[in-house]
Amino acid sequence: MEADTIASAIILGLVEGLTEFTAVSSTGHLRLLGEFFAVASPGAAFELAVRLGALAALLAVYGPRLFGAVRAAPSDPAARTFVAGWLAGSLAAAGASVLLQAAARDVLSWTAQAICTGLVLGGAALLIAVRRAPPPRFTDAARLPLRLAVLVGAAQCVALVPGVSRAAAAILAALVLRVEPRAAVDYALILAVPAMSGTLVAEFLRHREVLDAGDLLSGGGVLVAAVGFAVAFSAAFVVVRGLLGFVARYGLEPFAWWRIVVGVLGLAWLAY
Repeated sequence: MEADTIASAIILGLVEGLTEFTAVSSTGHLRLLGEFFAVASPGAAFELAVRLGALAALLAVYGPRLFGAVRAAPSDPAARTFVAGWLAGSLAAAGASVLLQAAARDVLSWTAQAICTGLVLGGAALLIAVRRAPPPRFTDAARLPLRLAVLVGAAQCVALVPGVSRAAAAILAALVLRVEPRAAVDYALILAVPAMSGTLVAEFLRHREVLDAGDLLSGGGVLVAAVGFAVAFSAAFVVVRGLLGFVARYGLEPFAWWRIVVGVLGLAWLAY
């Protein structure tokens, strides 16, 4: 196995872990790495492994809280409301994505130009939302009304647009609906658990023939996937553990500006 394959696994795992939950579009960043720097994915098994690593990190941090709420739901009205909103928001996201996915595939293309444009526009929208959003009414992600939880969940389907990201769509919707920024990020992370789980199951079913054919076992695929998983897990764990504190201290504008800078640099690269 070539050293550059391991190097690619480390880079891609790191980017996945750092960007999956930070409203900057992990898929967009990974595709731009391939477009501009020729850092190519080693295969379908590897892509599943790095996403699974990010999800495992999220579950390591949020799992006890979510499973505790589910266990308490039968006897605790507040926990029951939270779980109902969580499930309803997730189902709304899944339903909207299923309805819009075919149309989005026909109309939208994940070209480098489309991704960079989505990064810039999404960053500008996030800046506007942060600066012009109405005063927040909701400061606890566990106590959002059911209607609001459904709307924020459904907003995740906007991630079908190249460069937008599921987290950014949920956070934007929450800010407009008067959720405090830290709580908006918290709820976006909560919604990411079922959303990522569903995406991983769908991707596994889509690529099962490739995986059965030995994609994982050939050419050192197990080691490459393990490296990607470990790096993605480590990076995502650090991000998830520190994200709410970072937002409380610095707000959401750093993510908006990152999107704009990366998108503008990408468009300039494509133009010149």
